[in-house]
Amino acid sequence: MSKKIVVILRKPPHGSLFPAEGLRVAVAISASETKVVSIGDSVYAFLKKTDMTLYKHHLDFLKETEVPVLIDKDSLEGRKLTEGDLVEGVTVKERDEILNVIAEADATLTF
Repeated sequence: MSKKIVVILRKPPHGSLFPAEGLRVAVAISASETKVVSIGDSVYAFLKKTDMTLYKHHLDFLKETEVPVLIDKDSLEGRKLTEGDLVEGVTVKERDEILNVIAEADATLTF
């Protein structure tokens, strides 16, 4: 039986390696029922204009293997960003939906 694992990204991509490491871990555990959740400043990691050199290949792998990358709508709007500012392959979800995904997880890993 596969475990439900949620990788929670909270930190911005600039000044830290947290988003890159979180996505790397998501790739490593992608055989499980894995989901990636982006909240807070980590939404900046998925902007079209962000330098994704350190993690673009991880994000591409997650898209290819259909591991969902969910972006918290409230975090996005709180930074005056829109869904149109984001790269392809991520999904914007309401805060309640994000909280349900986290609540249903067997394990969470926070970066």
